[in-house]
Amino acid sequence: MRLAVVTAVLLLVCILDTVTDYCRNSQGGHLLSIHNEAEMMNVYCLISRARRYLRNSFWIGLRKTGNQRVGWRFGYTDGSEFKYTGWYRGEPNNSDGKEHCVESNYKNWGYWNDTRCSDKKYFVCTKNM
Repeated sequence: MRLAVVTAVLLLVCILDTVTDYCRNSQGGHLLSIHNEAEMMNVYCLISRARRYLRNSFWIGLRKTGNQRVGWRFGYTDGSEFKYTGWYRGEPNNSDGKEHCVESNYKNWGYWNDTRCSDKKYFVCTKNM
């Protein structure tokens, strides 16, 4: 069953791990994963209803897994397959070697950027319906 966005309420937190735990433990879901352009458009349409948040970047459930020895790769925190991408030009770039998490709405509506996991971001939880 495909995950569905159940809320476009965006909250401010400190780190991605806290958000991931909140979505799982408090909401019974996961941090947002985006698998195709149709899902992306659906999510951004919901978010655009909360107009004041539209310009702000927000966490998606994509982060680096692995390490330098075996190699880094991106994967979703909900375990779903990572195929679709929406990277901003020149991203991911792992600036300073410390960008392991992914934000959306970077510089322009819908584009992704790798960033530090300790940055404060809004987020969207998803849940099976």
